[in-house]
Amino acid sequence: MLKETKKSGLYWLYIGATTLVLVVLVVVYHVAENGKTPVVSSPTLDRPGSRAAPTLQFVAVFSRHGNRAPIFSYPTSEFQKDDTKVWPHGAGQLTTIGRVQMYKLGEKFRSLYNGFLSELYRPGDVVTYSTHFDRCFESAQLILAGLFPPQGFQVWNSQLLWQPIPVLYTERDHVMIVLSKETRYCSKFHKEKKKSLARYERDFGYNLTRMLEYALPFTSHDAGNTKLNTSIVSMWADTYTLWESLVNPEMEGFQLPAWASKIYPQPITSLIMETFRAGIDGSDTMLRLMAGQLFQEIMGLMEARLEDKASAAKRLYIYNGHDFTMVGLQRILGLKEFCHWVVEPSSAVIVELHTDTVTGRSYVQLLYIDGVSKDLEPVELDIPGCDSPCDFHQLINITNKYYNITDWEKECENY
Repeated sequence: MLKETKKSGLYWLYIGATTLVLVVLVVVYHVAENGKTPVVSSPTLDRPGSRAAPTLQFVAVFSRHGNRAPIFSYPTSEFQKDDTKVWPHGAGQLTTIGRVQMYKLGEKFRSLYNGFLSELYRPGDVVTYSTHFDRCFESAQLILAGLFPPQGFQVWNSQLLWQPIPVLYTERDHVMIVLSKETRYCSKFHKEKKKSLARYERDFGYNLTRMLEYALPFTSHDAGNTKLNTSIVSMWADTYTLWESLVNPEMEGFQLPAWASKIYPQPITSLIMETFRAGIDGSDTMLRLMAGQLFQEIMGLMEARLEDKASAAKRLYIYNGHDFTMVGLQRILGLKEFCHWVVEPSSAVIVELHTDTVTGRSYVQLLYIDGVSKDLEPVELDIPGCDSPCDFHQLINITNKYYNITDWEKECENY
């Protein structure tokens, strides 16, 4: 019975992922001009990419999905998550702006790596993964649409410069254990998270309480309600809901209520950074259980590339996920002072593997694209505790405590 259920689930997941292709078709074919939507242009294929150096061996891209509708909204919000007049694509789904963001990110990757990547999509060179959320599948499809417009024999419709490219599903991003209150997902993670939230309450409980007590009369169905649930788990969740209800409408250009100006963008942005830190980076164990398997896969692919072994992606690996994904990877790489704790939609972490053509030394270069930057130009980042650029074997030494996971379920103590 369990096997039949799993097969059925995979079947419908496959059907759902396939239908998302239609979304990309619509975006590439026609982008509505509503005054807020950027213009979609065609990538330049007639010159080498700015990052396509002779030393480049392999590129791994981790991106967050584009602008989306809220997943949560406080009871009195003018922009309720399920209000289709405000969010026509639905709660948690990519907005039109979000779709254009991801298409343009794909175009940016083309301008960075043209020449290293063939103009033609070749299955052996590229593999693309997504979490199981619609917005991530769609974002991955849109990146590919901007990165690989069909050329020559690949053009099957002269009025539609798009081609189907597969996006695979993976669970290596264990992002669900961060937000879920159900310990069955990873018991050990939640034990560590409980300790982390206790420290979070000690350091930020007073500021959280003040902010949430201020917001409560404006956000509750009962305007006279001033009684706040002050358990740290409840305040952690309430802060995230309040943030969700403000940041997503603001990114879409909606005017927030006047009362919100006293807490947004500050102090809630600083507090949400600490909320993310407490829920993801409370200990090395938390980082290992959330993002370790995903990072382990990338390290394995880079080792395989250097050893010239057959691998899932010989040149480019794309993974589209969430803000938690991006924070976890940054922290595994040792970023703290320069960590982007609040990851903007359509941002990307890029890991480049290079080999010096003279010395044969292999090294890694880390880059970050801020999704709200005007030109999406990547910024080079140094990896703490490592030379710049970082020697590949040195990177193994400083990060291996976060991976080499042979049985994730066992490490989670999911008995």
